[in-house]
Amino acid sequence: MSLLKDSKNEKKTGPFEWLKGAAKMFAYLKKVFMTALILVHFDSELKNQMKTDAFRHTVTGIYSQLQTSEQWHSVAY
Repeated sequence: MSLLKDSKNEKKTGPFEWLKGAAKMFAYLKKVFMTALILVHFDSELKNQMKTDAFRHTVTGIYSQLQTSEQWHSVAY
């Protein structure tokens, strides 16, 4: 079973097609990623949370703060 459409052994078998819809969606996603508030700087006045996860030999953590918009955003550190 392959995760890529029209592929064999993880390699695409046909030509790459960049359709109009794909170009439009790519431009939209590029705009959203460049303008959306993704990471914030630490503010000692805001509420904090640390989410952690562990699997076998890996441990991860995401440190976030509750912004005035009432949304949690990851803190850049």
